[in-house]
Amino acid sequence: MAQSPHDTISTQVQALLTRPEFQTLLESIPDALVIVDEQGHIVLVNHLIEDLFGYSRQELLGKSPEYLLPERFHTLHQHHRQRYLESPVTQPIGIGLELYGRRKDGGEFPVDISLSPLRTQEGLFIISTIRDISERRRLEQLHVLGSDGHELTRDDLATFRALRTGQPISQYQEVVRRPDGTTVPLLFNAVVLPAHLFQPLQSAESEAKGILVVMHDITSLKDSEQLKDEFIGMAAHELRNPLTALKGFVETLLIQSQLGRGMPLTGWQQETLGEIEIATDRLVELTEALLDVTRIQAGRLILSFASYDLVSLVRKVVQRVQEAAPHHGISLQTELESLVVSLDVFRIEQVLLNLLHNAVKYSPARGSITVTLEADQDQNQVVMQVQDHGIGIPAEQQPLLFQRFARAHNVQGITGAGLGLYLCRELVKRHGGRIWFESVEGQGSTFFVALPIASDEDAAPGDLRMQQPETNASMDPPFSYKRAVRESSMQMKTD
Repeated sequence: MAQSPHDTISTQVQALLTRPEFQTLLESIPDALVIVDEQGHIVLVNHLIEDLFGYSRQELLGKSPEYLLPERFHTLHQHHRQRYLESPVTQPIGIGLELYGRRKDGGEFPVDISLSPLRTQEGLFIISTIRDISERRRLEQLHVLGSDGHELTRDDLATFRALRTGQPISQYQEVVRRPDGTTVPLLFNAVVLPAHLFQPLQSAESEAKGILVVMHDITSLKDSEQLKDEFIGMAAHELRNPLTALKGFVETLLIQSQLGRGMPLTGWQQETLGEIEIATDRLVELTEALLDVTRIQAGRLILSFASYDLVSLVRKVVQRVQEAAPHHGISLQTELESLVVSLDVFRIEQVLLNLLHNAVKYSPARGSITVTLEADQDQNQVVMQVQDHGIGIPAEQQPLLFQRFARAHNVQGITGAGLGLYLCRELVKRHGGRIWFESVEGQGSTFFVALPIASDEDAAPGDLRMQQPETNASMDPPFSYKRAVRESSMQMKTD
């Protein structure tokens, strides 16, 4: 009488099954496990296989391992199994393929399968470790976006930046986009932990570092921010027209008086009108900054890129700010004669003006301000530096400096809304660059802006776009030169 597969299997593995230590080991393994003999019959499974596939042990014994796979994988798996028997070593199966398991109810799920040889007196057995990777596949379909809506690379993620730089990441926002298109805003704080904390978990020679990451779902906070941004945008729009009219009336009165038309103004009247114009300029700048913030938050900020000589732009801005702040020595240091960069001229001018305005404003002792421009050919970028010797930024407040409405505690009495650096960061990011700073309280600050250098195609001679920025460059910038001159003059009177 012929033996059934189950009888054959029972004979082959009887010695193994009678060993309690083997059974204990088999059930303690944290992965689903299938043991197959050389003839391709399942001879043993652990309880996790039953949980994962929904079959009882008795239902699986004697079956081929393909019984646990969708039919479309049967031929491929048999081929891999035969090749494996020719050279049995521990290895994953189906590298580069998306393998699936099939449950008793017909449901499928993605799996990783690893094979290991088990040589015994009864012959060669193959241990198949099966792992459900549904959660991993789900996470692979998630996309992490930056505040500008663009997908972040791995190196841009807060956790990897902290590991790479060794510096803590504080209050960093990322947006996770799910496979169904919905998004979840998250706030990250990350700090690198020293290697000695992990010595019990690794070899003494290892220098691997760990990282502690704290994430907060800030959906409700972002909803509140959206309502606030909508209100700010509406209020800024409503303020814009009356401010424009008020500014126009004041300028008309001053110009008419200077031309000798109408009734002459007394000294105190001219001074009062000058103060009104200064206050109006401040409100106009604040209104424009608020509108820029709402545009950025709503994803409606549009940049007009053109190839432009950055050296020429920086020289013009430095000269204008020097004229507006004659009591500060502002110098430009660069070995570059010209350097063409693809940028939105008006917005990069806005960034440089803001950094120079801050350097002037936060240097009450009227010290020197140095602007440096260098090309980093290795990184294919140009780096601008604005260095002052002013009041500096307190160390504990430096991580928050680029947030909206963030101001250091040592700037009390100095006007500002805490929006300038936030706008600088967002504008620089949208140019594919980055902005950072170094500062010591009481000694001064240095701000760095790195921008990618234009490719040869962008810098081609005769590019008509080169002419476009000249129009933008003559527009009224966010930092009012006229107001700075008047403020400097008024400051001289009070000294």
